[in-house]
Amino acid sequence: MPSSEKPSISRAEQKRLTRQRLIDATRQHIVSEGIASITLAKIAKSLGLSQGVINFHFATKEALMLEVLHQVYNQYLDTWNDANSDDPDPAKRMSNIIRALLDPRITNAEDSAVWAGFWSQKATRATYVEVFHEKDKQLNATLHDIISQLDSSMPKAKQQMIASNLLAMVAGHELDLLLTPDSYVHENAVNGCLDYVRYYFPSHNIE
Repeated sequence: MPSSEKPSISRAEQKRLTRQRLIDATRQHIVSEGIASITLAKIAKSLGLSQGVINFHFATKEALMLEVLHQVYNQYLDTWNDANSDDPDPAKRMSNIIRALLDPRITNAEDSAVWAGFWSQKATRATYVEVFHEKDKQLNATLHDIISQLDSSMPKAKQQMIASNLLAMVAGHELDLLLTPDSYVHENAVNGCLDYVRYYFPSHNIE
């Protein structure tokens, strides 16, 4: 007769799960109350843990906050990097990346609130600026490469303008989702960005 006892988990797995619970709780706190009010004691209390437990995993609030930011960033990075496949057609790659940047898995009310929370603190946190800078740098380089393949004769300055404006449109849709979620329409956001790129590259089939 099969045992009804739950299988035990290793100490390492328990440690990982507790660490992730702390990160998830911090993300929820950012969404509901903002970054400024977060303390390690609050996060520990919300999970019914002692202050010592949270200090074991994160010695400082800054260490916990950076881990939250890196997890959000890595999910964002993985999503659009997956879309930037080896497809030889640059039009297909551009379409895939636009859809990935606005994918509800990374462009949703919760994650937008987390990004906004960190963005509001970046003036006093150089470590936050580094993450945002790296994100923008990689995205710009990827879009610039695709745009140059769509029209290699286009001046570099214009290529950069198109890439920068496209990212500004995506950021605008993220802000719209954060501020007016009831009126935000995912399909409209995607189609608006696709139409912007189609305007500059009408000879390509950007779907």
